[in-house]
Amino acid sequence: MADSNCCFGAFLLANHALIGALAATLVVPPIASLWLRHLANRCVADQQPAKWVGHARIVSLVMIFAVPVWWSSCFALSKSNVNLGFITSAAAWVVLLLPLSMSMLTARLVIYRANAYIFGRQWTGRDILRLAFWRTVSSTFALLVFAIGIEDIHGRNFVGIAWILGAGIAALVGKLQLREAEGLILRPVKSGELYKRSIVMSKRMGIHLQQVCVVPFGRGRLTNAYGGSERIAVTDDYGHWLHGSQLDFVIAHELAHVKQKDARKTLMAVAGISLGWLR
Repeated sequence: MADSNCCFGAFLLANHALIGALAATLVVPPIASLWLRHLANRCVADQQPAKWVGHARIVSLVMIFAVPVWWSSCFALSKSNVNLGFITSAAAWVVLLLPLSMSMLTARLVIYRANAYIFGRQWTGRDILRLAFWRTVSSTFALLVFAIGIEDIHGRNFVGIAWILGAGIAALVGKLQLREAEGLILRPVKSGELYKRSIVMSKRMGIHLQQVCVVPFGRGRLTNAYGGSERIAVTDDYGHWLHGSQLDFVIAHELAHVKQKDARKTLMAVAGISLGWLR
């Protein structure tokens, strides 16, 4: 009898720990974002926004780990024999998708507002909402939908295939909408220093380059470059920061992505991982 009581006590303790992990996972991202917002005020006062960037990376890491912790805890609870009422009877999409997605959305709203404050970005409330919403859809929401699909497949429920396809659609649409919210619009050019250097260098590297694009600076105010399928793009403020060999280095880097077909390899890698899980 004593052994039975000990086992039952350990069982209850384990389930309470899982419920505590779920609650903590929902609470930690918003708290971390508020901490980051507090640090933003201090960093601006100290004229050291670089410190804020380092702190932001720590918070991003916390938010990344929130998804697997949430999923693992939900999965462990679903396999327990304790009566969880709402968690076991409600639809999976309500229990697994909405709480963490709303928590992460709340955290990202605070982070984007802090980001706008510390870097002086002219984002409206609508801009911040769009950025936070589509980043949550393309990452947190899509990952959880994918996890549900994988679990259904392992349970011999082939509705999971629809979940996985839905995850891919959510990730793709979310990413495209996020780029639009960030002001990322590709504008092909046929002249200028960027175009000339890109064409010359692509011929030297034996690359068929179909398009050279300039990207408006955008709301994110981030100098960046992109390389995809026979196309490269550079933000339109490159001339302010990059000249001569510096610009050549950036162009060559993006052309290397085109030559190595990195975008296609990434897509194939994701598909391979998905098929591996399905097996």
